[in-house]
Amino acid sequence: EEPDLTAEQKDIPVQTSQSADEKRTQSPMSDVVELSDGQDSTEKLGGSSSKPDEVVLLSDDDDVAETAPKKTDEKPWEMKVLTYNCWFEISVCLRERMAAIGAIIEEEKPDVIMMQEVVPEMEQLFATAKWYKRYHPSQRPRGMAYYTLLYVHKSAEILSPSDRHEFGNSQMGRDVLSVCLNLRGKDIVVATSHLESLTEFKAGPAKDAQLAVRKEQLELAQKRLHVFGKRLEGATSKAPQIIYAGDMNWNDKETGTPQLKPGWVDPWPKLYPRDPGYTYDGPRNCMLVNKFRNRLDRFFCKLAGGVRVSSIKMVGLDPIPGAEYERSVFGKMKTLPVSPSDHFGLLATFRNEEAQVQGEVAATTGGAAEPAKGSIRSFFKRA
Repeated sequence: EEPDLTAEQKDIPVQTSQSADEKRTQSPMSDVVELSDGQDSTEKLGGSSSKPDEVVLLSDDDDVAETAPKKTDEKPWEMKVLTYNCWFEISVCLRERMAAIGAIIEEEKPDVIMMQEVVPEMEQLFATAKWYKRYHPSQRPRGMAYYTLLYVHKSAEILSPSDRHEFGNSQMGRDVLSVCLNLRGKDIVVATSHLESLTEFKAGPAKDAQLAVRKEQLELAQKRLHVFGKRLEGATSKAPQIIYAGDMNWNDKETGTPQLKPGWVDPWPKLYPRDPGYTYDGPRNCMLVNKFRNRLDRFFCKLAGGVRVSSIKMVGLDPIPGAEYERSVFGKMKTLPVSPSDHFGLLATFRNEEAQVQGEVAATTGGAAEPAKGSIRSFFKRA
């Protein structure tokens, strides 16, 4: 069962959404709570906030019988989240690779960007990119050679500073990085991790112990994000969206199916049951020379209020024109093409589909909307 909140956790301050006529000022996400080993910063969360122009959305509880029909050209609530392991190798066409990832960001315009294996040299390149000015970045952790980062679009209202919590069982400094925000009227907890790397042991107790570490990290992350979700729900009386994604280093054959708590989902296999979703794919990624392939990068979500995962697509599949590097292959130097990363990225689109259905019914009948058959039962919609 999910943990109950302690009295101390219930008292954590949370910044709720401001009314439309209140003065709004942007507040950067970089007011980060720095954690030392074993320190829990939950009680330190809370900070100034900002809010974009208010957007009125239909929710499950809205009575649309006496409201004007929804305009047919009005778009439903939508959110895009990009997760990308950027590959920390700075010696392989770093400038070209980061420019390619930047081009993906420019084209897809995600509301939240989650990055893993970030190094300071990447941040320096990002800071000169056009897209960077539109996002609030989280801060890097201290003393780490590579790390995770979150970028939140400035149209979102940041409800608390970002929180970085190191897993107590990690031998690699791995953590869960999260932030609470409000995007166009919906409260959301977004978080990313780079879970403990794949085991180098082939079999035996040592391998089993490493697999157990990753399982425990996933459980700890869910518990921590559950606490933040309860904070928001307690302040607004509405359950928030919880979106957790990143390089989970998850291998179903070794680690088993992820043990998700009630309400949590792994959307890829439900959306695309015939597609294995290999985000690390030696045979497919032109810059790799191994045959290993697996769905290491994943989204785990706990959604509410009619929000659905409508699609997830891989990005960064193609080689970068003109970019090459040399590496030893079976003892001989070989020139290979270069992709943006050794992982493919994932772009997930979330939509408030029940609100869309209600609006369409109201526009045609003028009366109270009834959800279309199957719209509530079907948690996912194919792209």
